[in-house]
Amino acid sequence: MDQREQDAWLQALAARVDDGDVIDWVAEERRAGTASLRVVRALRVVAEIAGQARRPTETVQSVPVTEPLPPPTAPPADDEPVSDRYRSYTPSEPAEIRRKLLFGVTLLLALASVYAGLLKWGPLVQYGLAALAVITVMVALISGATGPPRPPDAPAGPSPGPAA
Repeated sequence: MDQREQDAWLQALAARVDDGDVIDWVAEERRAGTASLRVVRALRVVAEIAGQARRPTETVQSVPVTEPLPPPTAPPADDEPVSDRYRSYTPSEPAEIRRKLLFGVTLLLALASVYAGLLKWGPLVQYGLAALAVITVMVALISGATGPPRPPDAPAGPSPGPAA
């Protein structure tokens, strides 16, 4: 086979690969000379890759075909803004701030009392800090700065809880 016939044959083989035709690669490799054997093997690799791409893939549906998908729901138009949706109701901001500060101070005093005992600062300092922590809790309880705030429509009085 001369060079022109070899080139025409390789172009025809490449066109068959492009069309997705079934090719007997053993016969084609035998037909190829030593010079074009590498080209035929490269075309075989291309044909295998193209065959994988042409193979139909299996799709998996998670919803049965007979049930239509529910339409997406839009939020109601009268819904409050997102910034206020998760904000706790507080009748007065100063009471909320006072509650957080009092319990923060209580926590710091309790920790200082524990470290005073560990560092051997003496029982007077240790128990004095513990007493200050207890007094701070009592101030928080008496001032009403504890517990979650009541919503405006909740009745006054003790909140219903689980029966004892």
